[in-house]
Amino acid sequence: MSSENTDILIDVESLDTLAGDKDSQFQNAKLILGSVWGALALSLLCFVSYQFGFFRKELDELLTMLGVIWGGYLFLLLIVVTGVNKRFPDKSLATPVVFWSLATILWVSYYLDQLRLAVMMLYFTTMVIGAFRYKLKDFIVSSSIAIVGYLLVILALLKNHPEIIDLITEIVQWTMFSLLTIGFVFMSGEIANIRDRMREGNKDLNKALTKISELAIIDELTGLYNRRYAMKILEHQKGMADRKAYDFCICFFDLDLFKSINDNYGHQVGDLVLKKFSELMQGRIDDIDYCSRFGGEEFVLILVKKNIEAAKEIANDIRQIVQDTNFGEIKEGLEVTVSVGVSEFVSNEEIEQCLIRADEALYEAKDSGRNQVKHK
Repeated sequence: MSSENTDILIDVESLDTLAGDKDSQFQNAKLILGSVWGALALSLLCFVSYQFGFFRKELDELLTMLGVIWGGYLFLLLIVVTGVNKRFPDKSLATPVVFWSLATILWVSYYLDQLRLAVMMLYFTTMVIGAFRYKLKDFIVSSSIAIVGYLLVILALLKNHPEIIDLITEIVQWTMFSLLTIGFVFMSGEIANIRDRMREGNKDLNKALTKISELAIIDELTGLYNRRYAMKILEHQKGMADRKAYDFCICFFDLDLFKSINDNYGHQVGDLVLKKFSELMQGRIDDIDYCSRFGGEEFVLILVKKNIEAAKEIANDIRQIVQDTNFGEIKEGLEVTVSVGVSEFVSNEEIEQCLIRADEALYEAKDSGRNQVKHK
């Protein structure tokens, strides 16, 4: 089996990685856009508060604040769009998004009087964002900062604007916010645990699917392609050859007197011989060629971009390598040879016709005394 086989095999892992990367970047962008809804609600609340005289800033100052707030979100989104976030450990930028949202909420809450608790409740929208990325300790840290930050806002107002603050009311509201936040932390932590368990389950499922996919195309004993997948490869090569892209040849290998090896030495030794032969064959071919086990002791080698003379030379090299290999390392006194039939694909013929010619050449090699290469 080839190590590359770039003309038919698609590097599925690379494609999955690429697709996963694009999907991940899309999800990261959605995460930031989701937080924008909270920023939109915050902006509307600020404008409504300004209209009713609850906001202790002039309009130009309010617009400046909102410009800074929106500028921060656009900056975070730009980092994702340009791919700069890929350089960071946390590519989702969940922590910067959460802490920027929290900072803007605390900033605005300092200037809103009667609606301060309503502003602080927007923090729970950031908690929802964190639920897709955060672990329990992350929720505890961010929520602790929110609770302490809210308390510091109250203390700052008490120091700078004592005339506009009802301390008892603020403490009651702060206590309610703290209790709700703590409850939300535990609930979000459980959501994060469920998310992590699902992620691990998906990893196990993907591993199982990958193994199933491999078993569908790989011969378990030798590690070569199996017969079914070899036929798909041949159909692809036929299409290329019919379009005059290039030629290819088929080599049919059959280990001589293999039944006697199983009878005399046992099937375990026979399996080791098959594996050893597979290694020897793979060691002689190019990266664009294909090795497959057709069944039992029969193997098919698909030689891409090679004419009949080149195919005969490669087949004979493999035959000679097998003859010269010391199989006595597997079992003392064991000798192995192989017979080979070679055929070149003729444009627009059926694959079966080319296989039949190679098979006929193989039988001719066996009838002529084995351990030789014939072609048709």
